[in-house]
Amino acid sequence: MLVPSLLACVILTVAAPLLMSCGDPGQDAPASSGETVVATQKSGSTPTFPPDPAASVIVSSSTCPVEQELCDFAQRVELLVSEGRADELLEGSPGVPITCPNGVNEGLDHTFPLCDGAIPEEVRYGFGAGYFQPEAYTTDLAGIKELLGGWSSPAPVDAERTRVYTIGCRSEGNVADCKVMFSLVLSSTDPSELGGFFAIVFARTAEQPVIVRVFGGAVDSFPEFTAGGTTEIGVDPQDPSTGPTLLILLFE
Repeated sequence: MLVPSLLACVILTVAAPLLMSCGDPGQDAPASSGETVVATQKSGSTPTFPPDPAASVIVSSSTCPVEQELCDFAQRVELLVSEGRADELLEGSPGVPITCPNGVNEGLDHTFPLCDGAIPEEVRYGFGAGYFQPEAYTTDLAGIKELLGGWSSPAPVDAERTRVYTIGCRSEGNVADCKVMFSLVLSSTDPSELGGFFAIVFARTAEQPVIVRVFGGAVDSFPEFTAGGTTEIGVDPQDPSTGPTLLILLFE
């Protein structure tokens, strides 16, 4: 259900051919002006992230609290997560280039298990994962796919489906700056994560937003992540320069 105060305007779609965009259908979404911070595929080598025909509700441009492009993207992510489609969610996300220190896990290095067995200065591509410090780690594509699969597996018929709570962007004078990076905070269907949430951190590129980190937390400990508000924690919790973060409610 959409929050009445923020997202009152919806368009119900009854068939794929009737799917509509609330923006000008003749205009493409503008490319991000933010600096690309991750390795990406060359333009055209991977599919973009278009709205899914199965997504039946589109947020009106008059009520979307951030860029319309991000509201549409959030709905697409919610659909893929709620249906356990981790492979599609990760399309076009090659991971962040990580320079491995030595290939030996010294216990405090967040580059593991990605860098397990690496030679010094070897570059591997991976994703941040885990919870907040000190439980963060870095994993490869298979590892992040497994993590997303656990947190976003299809809910039982009698359970609430996964949904987006908030979008998090760097706070600039209490104004959301989503040009370079943003996060989407979602509910988890993992029975072991009751009372928890997980967040997917995206870096914006010219082609599409790409995943750089997935982390989880407890609602009781971090209520602003699901209820909205400001936190000193960065959009990427392992990078203080990406904070403070303004979290804005999107869905109820």
